Amino acid sequence: MIVVVDSSVLIAASILWTYESESGSYRLKGKAHGESNALFESLNSHKEITCIITKTVEIEAKSALEDAVKSVLEYKISKNTLPDFLLMKYNLMTLQDIVLNASMDRLEEIIEEYSTRLPIDICERDEIKTGEIIPFFDELIPKTSPFIPAPFIPRTIRGSMNGKEDILRSMMDALPKGGIIYKGYPENKDLILMAESVYICRNHRKNDELVYIASLDNNLKPNPKFIGSPVWPYRKLVGIDSTVRDMLEKKFGFRGEHPKQLLEELSGHP
Repeated sequence: MIVVVDSSVLIAASILWTYESESGSYRLKGKAHGESNALFESLNSHKEITCIITKTVEIEAKSALEDAVKSVLEYKISKNTLPDFLLMKYNLMTLQDIVLNASMDRLEEIIEEYSTRLPIDICERDEIKTGEIIPFFDELIPKTSPFIPAPFIPRTIRGSMNGKEDILRSMMDALPKGGIIYKGYPENKDLILMAESVYICRNHRKNDELVYIASLDNNLKPNPKFIGSPVWPYRKLVGIDSTVRDMLEKKFGFRGEHPKQLLEELSGHP
């Protein structure tokens, strides 16, 4: 088995800082740190599995780490979950620098200790991206939607509170659940990672060895299937759509998966 790690997972596993003093102790970590870090630990315990962090992913993670740390700190402050003794000792900018430095050290440690760097021919990778990956999405994306459109809400319902939730729930339940749900056109970094994964499938895997991309990004893993847009107050999760992920696996050979699901796969690995 080969597991190619996306920058989202690398960043989540890297954001970790521990503070200890006479005033108290505190451990700050990113939202998805637990499952992302557990994936690296599990991969490290399975020496027969190749964990790959490509140079592209490393560069992307390092460039995005500062914003990710800032976002984590701002979220903690907004939820009042940062201890008072920390806020009294450090201002936000100082704390951000401290956590960023600790997280960057952790990122370097993960790359050094947990991953393998395979040679990738950049010209061949770019040919795969422009000649195969991009045409695939150019044809597919017009047939997809990021969510199932929300039902029209009559003015009489919008203006009344009595029974509104029950009526809207019934309307949503009556909607067809079909169609392909996908986040939208992938960013260039995702297209590159897909092309690198195809290159790895064709040049580095043995026989029918499985190649996974571990990712928190909906461009690479199955998408949550919602009725209603993110701004709609009665948005409802009705399942998971793996259509695009499965099409990519069938055509190109790699399988995108969330760290949590990959951990479940590894738990059954001898």
